[in-house]
Amino acid sequence: MALVQASEEEPGLRDLFRELADGAVSRVAAFLSRISGSPVSEDSARFLHALSVGVAVISLATGRPDAKQRAAGLFTTALHLLVGDPPPPTAPKRVSRRRGSKDDS
Repeated sequence: MALVQASEEEPGLRDLFRELADGAVSRVAAFLSRISGSPVSEDSARFLHALSVGVAVISLATGRPDAKQRAAGLFTTALHLLVGDPPPPTAPKRVSRRRGSKDDS
């Protein structure tokens, strides 16, 4: 996040940041092409890159102890959707409520 803020004020840094992001997208595209067996669109690669950045930021901001499992589930779903496979079913998460809360009726 600090790099993003700094790039707003420093055009040279913005260029380096763009180069870094474009390189990441190229690697993601190559990876997706390998696992799907055919070329993938740049949009698909940019989607997966944006997902990884978003997951990292949210994970950092929330500090959830199950962040790795949450990220793994999101990436599994995204990869299945991008290569045309249906994602595996996931078990619904159980929400536990304390007994005697005002929501208990």
